[in-house]
Parts: sequence; structure tokens; C-alpha cells
Amino acid sequence: MRTLTVENLEDRIHCVADLPLRVTPAIQVTNAGAPPPPKDALLPGLNEVDAEAWEQAEKIPLVQHYLESGVFKVTRSAPEIGKYQQREALDLVRRTVDRSLLEKWASAERRRPVQDAIDLQLKSIEVPKEK
Repeated sequence: MRTLTVENLEDRIHCVADLPLRVTPAIQVTNAGAPPPPKDALLPGLNEVDAEAWEQAEKIPLVQHYLESGVFKVTRSAPEIGKYQQREALDLVRRTVDRSLLEKWASAERRRPVQDAIDLQLKSIEVPKEK
């Protein structure tokens, strides 16, 4: 499967025409018991998406508007967090709620402040287990 990365620069989820965009497993970003976001959801921050589904999404006028206005930003592959300056890496981590992407970064990142930010972000999106 070909993938690319779409960054949602707003602090809200955008759903795109029931297209199966996200390639990562469903994650929960809300309270325990709440349903996970659907596969067509672009979460805030970076999202790894199926390239073929994205080609369909780009034809939708609203998606075109979000691209033109800068709400969505497309890159061809998930960024390697280590290639960013520390300040940029920290900002990127804080804006991302995609658990699998954060976990990939955690395994590759060596700078302590960035590792700490990734750990904190993973904890902040963790859904507490029901007792």
C-alpha cells in the first residue's frame, strides 16, 4: 500500500466523504467508552493515509478548499522526526495525535526533550481503562 502524510493544521477532526484514508489502526482520542474516530477522519496533526484514497479525496471541492487555504498540507511520506530541529520536532509532536506515528518516532528519536514530549503526548491521548 502506498501511503502519504496529510497534516491537519486545525485542532479538530475532519471527516472526508467516508473514504478509508487512515492506514493506522483506529485509536481513541476522547473519553473512555467513546467510539474511535472513523477511517475517514483526519486527526489534528499528521496522519498517515492511503495514497489511492487520498487521490479520490483531492477531487472533493471542500478538500480542495482546505488544501488551498492551508488547513491540510500533504507530504509524500511520514517525516523522520530526527531531521527536524529540536524546536520544530517538539511542535510537530505536540500537534500529532496519531498513536502509531508517535510510537514510530519514539523508537527512532534520541534527543531527550523530544523523547519526553513524545511520551507526554502518548500519555495525553491514552484512554483510561474503565474500572
